Amino acid sequence: MKQQIGISNSETEKCKKVVQAFDELFNRTNILVLDTGQYGFVLLKYDDNDEFYSIKTYQNSSALFDALWQEWLKEELIELCINTPLINLDDYEEMFNGLPIKQQQKLMAAKEHFLFEANSQNIPLTAPVTSNPADLEKSRCIVIAQIFREALEANNIVLKDTEKFGFIMLEYYNPKANFDSAVVFTDSRTMFDTLLNEWFDCLITDLMEERQVSNIDIDDFYNELSDEEKEKLENKKNKFVREALEKSAFFQNA
Repeated sequence: MKQQIGISNSETEKCKKVVQAFDELFNRTNILVLDTGQYGFVLLKYDDNDEFYSIKTYQNSSALFDALWQEWLKEELIELCINTPLINLDDYEEMFNGLPIKQQQKLMAAKEHFLFEANSQNIPLTAPVTSNPADLEKSRCIVIAQIFREALEANNIVLKDTEKFGFIMLEYYNPKANFDSAVVFTDSRTMFDTLLNEWFDCLITDLMEERQVSNIDIDDFYNELSDEEKEKLENKKNKFVREALEKSAFFQNA
């Protein structure tokens, strides 16, 4: 469902500096923040099952700072308490209060340092240094993203290169003002097939909006179309696939 979304230019610049201030956190954890343009900044947490289990969207730099500070503090508390009885506490605040005063003061000084960095002059964003996908497959995924990006972003689906984990597809959900799903790709064939299905669903969704149909499932709507209407959609899909495969000729040799 298309939706008008917006984050102000000033908040975008502030959020960029907040992200850069916490660069160390991203380098040592499976947490990252992506700039998705008009949608804002998405904080994602990656787990051992090759998927993101937490997805939160921010359009306010102060809220983003607080979220990243809490993540950084949790990591520090676990490291400080790992070999002490404090690690058995369920609450991070209790863990913090159980630390010696000097350690508490050191942690709070770190917060002031992050605030200083986030409020400093313009800081260019740097890409993470780690890259898991093989270079060849990564280059193929870049091509696939270029093929689908414009059409999908028109329907609130964002493609981003995370470097660290591969390519990610984020879908913005109305009216929650958040991305409610994140799919990671490190294989170009899987990425192509998945994005093609998303592209075709968007084609059907556009037709539903054109006819002002909203109280029916997309599959049910498609099944109720006439054979002629289905053929038109399939022809559009086949044309798109032909053009896409011309741009991604490496599939021909796979």
